[in-house]
Amino acid sequence: MDHPELVTFADRRIMIGVLANLAAAFLGEVDHPRAASPLVRHMTDRFRSDLARDLRHAPTDQECYEALEAQIDRLRHSIGEYD
Repeated sequence: MDHPELVTFADRRIMIGVLANLAAAFLGEVDHPRAASPLVRHMTDRFRSDLARDLRHAPTDQECYEALEAQIDRLRHSIGEYD
C-alpha cells in the first residue's frame, strides 16, 4: 500500500488560514445573514460534532473557538513562527 506524503510546510501554513477563518465563524460571523453561507454553517456544524465526540458533550461556540485557536497555535509552532 502506498503511503501519502507527510504534511508539508505549505500544507500547515494553508491550514492555519483555513482554521483562522473557521475560528472567526465561532465568534459570531456565522449569524450575520450575508456571512452565513451554507458552506460555513456546514463547516462549523461538522467541527462542533467532531469536537463533541472528544469532549463528550455539545461544545459551546467559545469552546469551539478555543479548540481551533489551540490547533492554530500548534500549527504555528510546527512551522517555526514562535522560534
